[in-house]
Amino acid sequence: MAEVEPRILGTESHIESPGTLPSNMFSKACQLASQFTRPLVVSTRTYDGRVEAGVGAYILLNSDGWIITAGHVFASQIKLNQDQEAMKGYLGLVSEADSQQLGSKERRRKLMGQKPDGGWLTHQSFWWGKDGLGIADITLIPGDLAITRLVGDWERPTAYPVFKNPTNLLPGTSLCKLGFPLIEIPCSFDEQRNAFGLSFPQNLAFFPLDGILTREVLASDPTTGKIERYIETSSPGLKGQSGGPIFDRDGVVWGMQVRTQHHPLGFDTSLAVDAKTKVGSQFLNVGWGVHAQTIHDVLKERNIAFDQSC
Repeated sequence: MAEVEPRILGTESHIESPGTLPSNMFSKACQLASQFTRPLVVSTRTYDGRVEAGVGAYILLNSDGWIITAGHVFASQIKLNQDQEAMKGYLGLVSEADSQQLGSKERRRKLMGQKPDGGWLTHQSFWWGKDGLGIADITLIPGDLAITRLVGDWERPTAYPVFKNPTNLLPGTSLCKLGFPLIEIPCSFDEQRNAFGLSFPQNLAFFPLDGILTREVLASDPTTGKIERYIETSSPGLKGQSGGPIFDRDGVVWGMQVRTQHHPLGFDTSLAVDAKTKVGSQFLNVGWGVHAQTIHDVLKERNIAFDQSC
């Protein structure tokens, strides 16, 4: 297979004169980013019957249906696989005890030290922004990056992302995050259909959040311990923005939001509550995103087509 090189696209024509920032600085960029940013809903059901749905985002890369999102959105799938093994062992013992028609004491002795965990996941499902869509060819990359490909009749956008050339990231540059935070999606589980039911709000709306690039960060990945590259923004990432783009006022993507970091400020504040004084430490909450360099390297290594700014 021939190596795929990113197309190099210029953005000079979109950049206004130095020193002038329009009042609608991110409005056109958000319109552009909304074309390739899609919602992702992860539904889970536990052994004790709790049903929940969490919201995230993903970035549609090209006309072949390749996407990137935060690797941690697949944590429930990994946990489900692990819990299935634990449940299989426990239910096997229960079935064996029942088949032997043991008395209550003997049955308790048979199951001694074995009991179900109410937090075991029994069911899990992804919703990729449209009913009937699935994914294939999943790869999890250290640094909280996941690459996969949509399968099904997915809606083609009018524009795909252009990723920032990672050689010149200037601190202080205004950036924006886009995703689907502040949204609650009631979720149910139909035992007969063995399927989740989602009650979507009337408007599953985008929520932009601006900030500036504070710095580029080298940090240990919490799952592998390997040193990875991130970009840091002065505003935190909100739940529902994981997997969404971090972009400049031209809509060029500088990274992908994955986590919020809490930097201690070195001082405490006190608050009187019910005639008692409570002391709490203060933190600066900032956003971390997968670095454009990491995205560039991973996509190029896998011959996945994408566009890059000059």
